[in-house]
Amino acid sequence: MQITATFVSGLLSQRHRSLWLQSCPSSTIDRKVKQVVRCLSKGMQKHFKSIPKPVEGEKKSMHAMPDFVWLIKCIYEMQEDRIAKDAMKKLEVDHLKLTYCSIGPVECTALAYVLQHLWNPIGLQLDHNSVGDVGVEQLLPCLHICKSL
Repeated sequence: MQITATFVSGLLSQRHRSLWLQSCPSSTIDRKVKQVVRCLSKGMQKHFKSIPKPVEGEKKSMHAMPDFVWLIKCIYEMQEDRIAKDAMKKLEVDHLKLTYCSIGPVECTALAYVLQHLWNPIGLQLDHNSVGDVGVEQLLPCLHICKSL
């Protein structure tokens, strides 16, 4: 299902709109895009609501689950800044733990696209993944917002 959702997100992106206009009305496309955006937004909100309150004196952190990673990949496939900005304005943590989330270079590209829309600096933990040199290179666009990596 995750692969299908990512694929559909890419198909409904603005860059493929001209292909869709040849086969169906603009109103249908707009309705489908709104449905995908609504699903992504609800998924992100559900994930953010699961973040426990920080312990007194500690920074608020979130351990991302694999579902969070595929939501980010879907947002990346849409390639719409407003969707990424909307998702990131609701992320209110100081530290994002992405350990054991099967993060590779492709996921780093999606992560960088979304994280560059954060308002506040964040610590990013990528232990026990397969980031590698290529993944670090893909993260360069968001390193200005990362206070630790």
